[in-house]
Amino acid sequence: MKYNREIKKQSVINIRFKPFIGIMAALIYFSLMFGVTKVAADEISKKVKVASLSFVPEKWNKEVNLKKMDSLARQAAKHEAKILVTPEGALEGYLIDFLRRSGDERTKWEPKFQEIAEHVDGPSVTKIRELAKELKVDFVLGFLERDGDYLHNTCIWIDAKGEILHRHRKTHMAQPYFEPPNYRPGYELKAFDTAYGRAGMIICYERQVPETSVALALDGAQIIINPSYGSRGQWNDTILRARARDNNCYFLFTHPLQTLAIAPNGNIILNEKDKEGIFYFEMGGHEIRQQNLKRRRPEAFANTLAQHVQGGNQRLSMLGYIKVAAVQLAVSNDLEKNTKRICEHIASLARQGVRVALFPECATTGYFKDEIPKYTQEQLKQAEEKIAHTCAENDMYVIVGSPYFEDDVRYNMALVIDHEGRTIYRQAKIQLVGGDKGWAQPGNKLSTFKIDDITCSIIICHDSRYPELVRLPVLKGSRLVFYLSWESDTKAEHKIEPYRAQVVARAVENGVYVVHANAPQAVSPWMGSHGQSRIVSPAGVLLQEAPIFDEAVLIEELDMNQARAGNARNSLRAEFLKDFWQTGMEKIEQVE
Repeated sequence: MKYNREIKKQSVINIRFKPFIGIMAALIYFSLMFGVTKVAADEISKKVKVASLSFVPEKWNKEVNLKKMDSLARQAAKHEAKILVTPEGALEGYLIDFLRRSGDERTKWEPKFQEIAEHVDGPSVTKIRELAKELKVDFVLGFLERDGDYLHNTCIWIDAKGEILHRHRKTHMAQPYFEPPNYRPGYELKAFDTAYGRAGMIICYERQVPETSVALALDGAQIIINPSYGSRGQWNDTILRARARDNNCYFLFTHPLQTLAIAPNGNIILNEKDKEGIFYFEMGGHEIRQQNLKRRRPEAFANTLAQHVQGGNQRLSMLGYIKVAAVQLAVSNDLEKNTKRICEHIASLARQGVRVALFPECATTGYFKDEIPKYTQEQLKQAEEKIAHTCAENDMYVIVGSPYFEDDVRYNMALVIDHEGRTIYRQAKIQLVGGDKGWAQPGNKLSTFKIDDITCSIIICHDSRYPELVRLPVLKGSRLVFYLSWESDTKAEHKIEPYRAQVVARAVENGVYVVHANAPQAVSPWMGSHGQSRIVSPAGVLLQEAPIFDEAVLIEELDMNQARAGNARNSLRAEFLKDFWQTGMEKIEQVE
């Protein structure tokens, strides 16, 4: 039994990663800006009896929960209910909080969490669809949905023919977003037509974000269904009455231990607390005038409403796109000159919409082992500050290679500077070679860091030959790997093809993007590396590659939804290696 093809046509909203622009900008911006609403002053199309199936689902046990829903649905149908609503996660028992609180047993339960998720065409969902068709009722089901590699907290509205009219994926969560990395929030709030009027759905915590209900009402919803599982109390009753009255629509809150039904005027129709059971009420007969919405002046607040709150628990609903640049820079042995050229590139790339630029290993000084020791801590710090100032001026991230001191010890470093001019992370080269001897100490840590909402990691030159230095950060969430190098020059011709192969391998074996910046080969005087900076896709495709002898700037907009890290995550499936990988992952820090 296939679900309605219309669901597959839901549009994906890609949001450019700029400060303060959040998920609600995509969800309701145009409604706010232009004040468009589909609702006319009217009653819902007919009176209808609704049954709230409040029950506590058994965790991890679909079979038991299916039997319970079957029994409750048959009782409700005998009482002539036409719309049946279950709580959030009714099918499998709402498991995300259980998983997050599992502590040391997380490795035991996460594979089960991944396994129990079900596609909308899956066997358990199909049974509910067949039940709705048999009983000739509309049925709202909450469950953990699988869509390819991604999981979603989902509810679906099934009509009396057993067809899925609408699928809603939870857009706002109380928990941290993207944890596990493939557990994703939704990106849409849409109303839809039913046999009983136009409806919309939000899941649990979404009710605490007022704009979610507004967006549905602006799209014509006369009924808002809110399957829930989490906290409740008098505060909840109060805010839901406000949601109904503000948007002049019916509102149903179905929780395992509470049913709250509210009329469009904000009056409570039914409020059954602290008990399981089937609770009935009738919708219809209340005028839906939407006066509050019709008096709105969105031009007074639209831009402000679309902002993020600084430091809030907010993420964009999809990882979206990011424009990156790999700068193949011919570096001299002049710190001041190199720093000036780096800053000039930053300004130029910002004008082209680049969000993050990568420069080669030791881009500030050149990879000249006999000359690096002459630079003082203060000189290197001043170079960092000039680059940071340019980042802040141009609202852009930069990753640049530079010798750098920490606690009076000099390292071969990659400096990560954010769009506000702050150095948010420094990664030291771990596996040193001859060119590092005498001036650099090996690094002893490995971390992930964020560029906007994208988790990233770094390897420096010879580090690329050690796959675990990429795999472990990817297992901790990295989806974009930056590779800074100053590899052997063209006299070592036998190394050139292996260099390319290992960069491609790091991308495809982990299912992530690799952005690589190397130095070009200079002929007179003979110095530098062999060029061929690259941007590699998660499938191992060379999206761009620079020439050997010339400077170059590679710019590419990356679709981060392609970086799913499937191959890396599959490492955890082999039971005899799981402890090995888990021990390694514990050593990876996460820079927030």
